[in-house]
Amino acid sequence: MLTKDCDIVIQAGHENTPDGATGGSGPLGNEIDWTPIVANEAVAILQAAGVPAGFTATPIKTVKATQFGKGDRQDEGTGAPVMGTVQTNSDVVGASVKISVMAAVFGVDWRHNAKRNDALNEAYFKKSRRLVRVPLVDVGPGENAPSHAEVDLTLACDQFLKTDGLAIVDYRLLVPKDLNA
Repeated sequence: MLTKDCDIVIQAGHENTPDGATGGSGPLGNEIDWTPIVANEAVAILQAAGVPAGFTATPIKTVKATQFGKGDRQDEGTGAPVMGTVQTNSDVVGASVKISVMAAVFGVDWRHNAKRNDALNEAYFKKSRRLVRVPLVDVGPGENAPSHAEVDLTLACDQFLKTDGLAIVDYRLLVPKDLNA
């Protein structure tokens, strides 16, 4: 199983559960009422926090994002040898960017720049008002993909953001400042 260390993990919501259950209720209210409040507050806090300590950020870009991995007829897997990950569990949370972006951010010899393995992709979908900050786990979409996408999201990210396989997102990469720090 692929794991990555992280500072914050937020799980909020019980939408589309098989049994239709939407959470508990108690003297302070119903979970279904509190979930949007907690999720929206978490997004506001993350946005206000800016760039995490130890990282620099690329400028925010508005681009097309597509979903890859699970159910993808062209590439069922999630991971690439050049990213240090080869696995078939496409339930993993992560993202990837075009090779041209990798080269622009990490240099022409990006395949040998160790910072790529600790970089994060931060994507925000305005329609759902949801944000993910996830590891780069693969490379792609293709430079000449028919979608003209710049970012690929794993199925888990696509579902969380509610981008439905193709959407316009705001994104930036968070790049480690110094691997020895």
